[in-house]
Amino acid sequence: MRDDGDHHRDKELEIGCDPAIDAHEISVGVRNRIGILTGLLRSYRERFQAERDARRVASLAAVPNALEVKVA
Repeated sequence: MRDDGDHHRDKELEIGCDPAIDAHEISVGVRNRIGILTGLLRSYRERFQAERDARRVASLAAVPNALEVKVA
């Protein structure tokens, strides 16, 4: 059985490999197969893309998106 650390790594890899997102500002947390995204991004496009990337990790049951956008 996979633990939360495995799910965490999967989600970080999925988001970190997307060139459309500045993943340095995103924190990824996983507990009981629920992945939580937190951080500050520059656009709503990045926010939605990060959530889409995280949802591609099939082992997660849910992905609440708590990312904030700082509009210039």
